[in-house]
Amino acid sequence: MIKNSDFIKGDKYSIRQIYDYGNDLKNIINYKLQQLVWHRIATVKSLYKDALGIEFPGDISVVQKAINTRHDIIHRNGFDRRGNKVSISKSDMIELKCSVEDLVTFINDQALDRFKIAAST
Repeated sequence: MIKNSDFIKGDKYSIRQIYDYGNDLKNIINYKLQQLVWHRIATVKSLYKDALGIEFPGDISVVQKAINTRHDIIHRNGFDRRGNKVSISKSDMIELKCSVEDLVTFINDQALDRFKIAAST
């Protein structure tokens, strides 16, 4: 499934790189996964769909907003693009917690079903 994914589809490797990876596709994929920026939701969403057949829920805007806020805090010293100070309220955190739990449950339920894994209780 991953061969049709944008994650690896367009990649080309030199003979040297193939030699360095031990001519092993697993090593190449592992390297690519290590290099993946996991907070780029669109990329991760596509990878999950193409490689695992798992969809993300339709609305992940709260999670995406939190990722953007994290970016502002880390890379813009706590300010957004317009220079406004970023603030996070307790209700923002509660909403994010619920959204992340919903996202994880949505993905986990599909994985359990798709791969016929018994849920642990």
